Amino acid sequence: MVKPTEKRIYLLRHAEAEHNVSENYSIKDARLTPRGRQQAAKLNEHTKHTVQQSAHLLVSSGLRRTLSTTVLAFPALRKRLEAAGKPVVVLPQLQEVNDLPCDTGSDDEDAWLVPVGEVVKEGEAEPTSSEQAGSSS
Repeated sequence: MVKPTEKRIYLLRHAEAEHNVSENYSIKDARLTPRGRQQAAKLNEHTKHTVQQSAHLLVSSGLRRTLSTTVLAFPALRKRLEAAGKPVVVLPQLQEVNDLPCDTGSDDEDAWLVPVGEVVKEGEAEPTSSEQAGSSS
């Protein structure tokens, strides 16, 4: 059991993505495969009564496969944190560090996987004022 003064950090790699199976690293911002979506759903089942009940923060890179894994694997945690005013934090610093197309993020309008307002982008990934204004319609 974690003491109140202790913090625990869980690191998770994304579920299986298109480029992992095909070994085609030219796929830009690769999506999860059907098997990857199943893996993320299975993780939800394994964590919904543990980590999802106790975590204080949920952070992801902005790549499609990591956001999809986050959305599918931790729905109860996302709901609980968002109700407390703590949406998912998206940090581009967590992305891969090479320039292969599969590791290159998409434009915001292509990458959003959840309704506007449910994901917070901070730092370099923060939307501009015009993007925020355009997303309210």
